[in-house]
Amino acid sequence: MSSQGVIAQQTTPPSVTELPAVNVSDADTGPHVWEFSNGPVRVLMLGTIDHARLSAGDPAPDVRNAIQQSGVVLGSPGVVIGEGIGILRGLSLWPSIRKSKYLPEGKQLADVVPPDLYASWRQIKSLYLGENADVERMMPMYGAWKLHEAMLTKRGLRGGNQGRSLIAELAQKHSIDMLDARFHLVIKDPKRAVQQFQVPQQQDVECLRSTLASMQTSPLAFDELSDAWSRGDVAKMTATLASNRFPDFCWVALTDQAIARQQGVLLDSEMRDAWVAALRKGMATSNTIFMTAPVSDLLNQTGRIAWLTGEGFRPALTSPDEQPD
Repeated sequence: MSSQGVIAQQTTPPSVTELPAVNVSDADTGPHVWEFSNGPVRVLMLGTIDHARLSAGDPAPDVRNAIQQSGVVLGSPGVVIGEGIGILRGLSLWPSIRKSKYLPEGKQLADVVPPDLYASWRQIKSLYLGENADVERMMPMYGAWKLHEAMLTKRGLRGGNQGRSLIAELAQKHSIDMLDARFHLVIKDPKRAVQQFQVPQQQDVECLRSTLASMQTSPLAFDELSDAWSRGDVAKMTATLASNRFPDFCWVALTDQAIARQQGVLLDSEMRDAWVAALRKGMATSNTIFMTAPVSDLLNQTGRIAWLTGEGFRPALTSPDEQPD
């Protein structure tokens, strides 16, 4: 899960010539792999998108080769809540927290969001959820989550880090260590955490507004971005990201941050520190590290790319095939 900004504003990526790393793939050979280096250590990074149409086949040759050249695979930043149960899954599994998805006192969305926002909600909801009554009882941000998931299903898209299971299978096949880079948040008093779970209403409502605004253009843009990603077309990805607004997964960030706040934890800094610690551990054991990062981070030099450059990594000048194992 990511908490990179609760309601992130869409930013315009730099032009392709300003990319922070060179591409080590030829055009149209599959998803891009970028390379960074810090002295003798190099990072081979697969740029990912949030949604793609994927077959169940092997990763593209460049991705497979990059993994095989690596000594370790570094996991993505995130947060593990409690006993390894992600909070969105936990909201379904913990009987005591199930009701936290819903508005209190029998209220419905129409009672807590402005009329103009509710009208937009009803219009877009009709396209993907029909007359689903249960979702009308949910907090605005969880209504946004359900609407987003329904849109993905209808368009045949898959969310998450592309090829995660295939990367894990290749790492296991070649006996490559996988490093967990997530922050593990220990819940000191689960009962109290449930009782005090609270998201500021303004942020809750704004999450729904932000999601609905992105869904005015993102369904078709997802198709365009997915196609460009699968072909390794960086110029097209750059243009698509610049001209469209995509959901920012604010329901995840707000949920994680609410739990962390109740525990007295500054989540963003803890997640960064956990990821950097895992990176340093990888550097101590291998000169070649494979990892993933969102294409938007690569183009905007944000998130994982900012953390990586903060550790002294810079764009490499040669491709992995030109360097020794």
